[in-house]
Amino acid sequence: MFAHSTTATRSVMEATAGCRRPRWAKLSPTTPDLPEVAAAARDGGAEAVTLVNTLLGMVLDPSTGRPVLGRGGGGLSGPAILPVAVRAVFDVRAAHPDLPIVGVGGVASGCDAAQLLLAGAQAVQVGTATFADPRAPARVLAELQTWSAGVGVTALADVVGAAHRGGLA
Repeated sequence: MFAHSTTATRSVMEATAGCRRPRWAKLSPTTPDLPEVAAAARDGGAEAVTLVNTLLGMVLDPSTGRPVLGRGGGGLSGPAILPVAVRAVFDVRAAHPDLPIVGVGGVASGCDAAQLLLAGAQAVQVGTATFADPRAPARVLAELQTWSAGVGVTALADVVGAAHRGGLA
């Protein structure tokens, strides 16, 4: 399965070489080999990796004992997966310092975005939060700017990967 196998990930990326579009691989946090899968995506031609995709989840209706979603389960997204995303970004940045990373998963505030940047993402995506608030990306950016000013950060480069350098100076 793509994003769980280094061989499949590299093959899928290689198969898309003719598309003449930037190729970013959105990877799953559920593989124990995430840094290796990220390397396979890069080696197959991905210009960047997006970390992370949803986690498998299920909700049961306690009154019926049946799954709430029609097919049983689905993808868990939103604030619950932020710590998983931060860890995935941190681990892949540690293993591949030069691989461009887009941090995704549970970003609902500027502080959430800051965590992904500190872990090593060069960019952050806001997804699920836009369902409740279509203006969430603009709000997250404004909060990130407020956070940056509050901790004395003047350049994005000072934030990206700071957790690997012992934190903010």
